[in-house]
Amino acid sequence: MPSEDEPFLKFAFEQLASGHFAIEHVRRMCNEKGLICGKDNFWQLMKNPVYCGKIQIAAYKDEEFTIVKGLHEPIISEELFDHVQDVLAGKKRLPYSSRVKEEFPLRGFVTCPRCQKNLTASCSRGGSGNKHYYYHCIKGCPERIKAAVLHDSFENILENITFDSNYNTLYETIKKQISESKTEEKSAIKQIDQVELKKNRDRLKNAEQMMLDGLITPAEYRDIKKRYEVMIDTTIKKEPSTSAVDSEFKANLKRGLCVLKTLPQIYLTAKIRDRQAIIRSILAENLTISENGVRTGKLNSVFSMIASIDRAYSPKKKRTVAKILQLSAREVPSGFEPL
Repeated sequence: MPSEDEPFLKFAFEQLASGHFAIEHVRRMCNEKGLICGKDNFWQLMKNPVYCGKIQIAAYKDEEFTIVKGLHEPIISEELFDHVQDVLAGKKRLPYSSRVKEEFPLRGFVTCPRCQKNLTASCSRGGSGNKHYYYHCIKGCPERIKAAVLHDSFENILENITFDSNYNTLYETIKKQISESKTEEKSAIKQIDQVELKKNRDRLKNAEQMMLDGLITPAEYRDIKKRYEVMIDTTIKKEPSTSAVDSEFKANLKRGLCVLKTLPQIYLTAKIRDRQAIIRSILAENLTISENGVRTGKLNSVFSMIASIDRAYSPKKKRTVAKILQLSAREVPSGFEPL
């Protein structure tokens, strides 16, 4: 795709991800901006993973169709591309926010009580020159709430999450089941690789015999030898290290348990993208404004299996960042990076 079309395509993906516009509406907006494209072609563009850095390899003989990472520079993130695919497939997900700012982690996650559209956020400067941050309706409804109030309310919700006492046992069970499954899978893959390895070595041996019999020239043999040696070497290097994989898997589970135990601390000290990832992992529906801030709707089904939120909570005293960092230093294992 010509480089001059990249801004239009990025704009198209972001508008589709917002959930506010149908694909035909987005196509017309792009046409007005200068990207002339028909309905069918535009649909194919939005389904093409090349824009997030991947390429499609068509099926050929015994090789199946596959998608691999390309060498070119992506113009959108994989997260944005995957979200758009869900939107096109009609799956319900929380809106993706293309305008991520540290001051507004809840942008796109709060619904206006009047029009049911998402709240956006902005900053205004008072007479003293100080900045004031607010969330307000994207459609212009009078709903307007201070960002600090909204953030405090959501952080209080996080503080009142109660995890099932059996979730640790559940994690151990999952760890055992997945570990066993991985072992079986690796064993099956290893058997397939061994068959492929033997086949390529036999082909190389046959080529050598054909050269000795005068059926192919030495130059032809060298070409064949070079090709199959690369394939053999790739297969040998591909063999997974069982102990390394299992060790990494167990370490990731341990980090997951740590996140569950220290979720409020992790959230407050995480970067904006990680904060929003935490929000998506908890909520299946947007937050709604209440008298004291926000309240949750439907929770993520997986999250609901291991946790609940105390609906009868009372606002807690706000922890300072210094206090949160102290708690994180005590409770989070050394070397842990939030999400």
